[in-house]
Amino acid sequence: MSPQAVVGRQEGSSPVVVANVITGVVEVVCRFDHALRISKHAPLGASGRLRRGRRLGQVTYDDRVLAPAEGDDWLALTSEPLAPEHALAWVDRPSCGAVACFVGVVRDNAEGHTGVTEIDYQAYTSQVLPRFEAMAATARGRWPELGRLVAWHRVGRLALGEASVVVVVSTPHRAESFEACRYLIDTVKATAPIWKHETWEGGTDWSLAAHPIEPPPGAEQA
Repeated sequence: MSPQAVVGRQEGSSPVVVANVITGVVEVVCRFDHALRISKHAPLGASGRLRRGRRLGQVTYDDRVLAPAEGDDWLALTSEPLAPEHALAWVDRPSCGAVACFVGVVRDNAEGHTGVTEIDYQAYTSQVLPRFEAMAATARGRWPELGRLVAWHRVGRLALGEASVVVVVSTPHRAESFEACRYLIDTVKATAPIWKHETWEGGTDWSLAAHPIEPPPGAEQA
């Protein structure tokens, strides 16, 4: 399934009004943008050395990259490279003795294809962060002891071995850390409107592993 089937994607800069089958409303959807930097708090940037930020004592690993000034959820959709080590550093808290991390990377095979050389991730950008926020809120309801939480996803063209998604959580004990991390990555895969366009030796096409996008957590109670 391609994103055209879900949101009526159109090449070019002109917006197109489509029926948004994800949320059940009609809204304006613009073209997908590989240069985007969207974050609940601040955009991600290229990886660099971890150091103290110049403002508000925030942790930064690039002049453009600041961790949240407040709150314990760092949620982002970005075209910049992901740096899992900095997510691991950010979730560290004195009260938490366990950290669980999942990093998804581009591999050289996909359903129906071998010799994959790159994946172009495309997203329905206005819907991604609201769904990340919903899953974070649900996770905190299920595991009140959660310390900090990171959920980042890349868009754009990624080469073999590049990180496409990072999920990290900190908790007092290992059991809830494993459970929460597994819940978050599974929910990202099920509910985030992000698609893969794969390139392999001899061809290119949308991923055969695509599935219908599920409602965000809590939608059934809305």
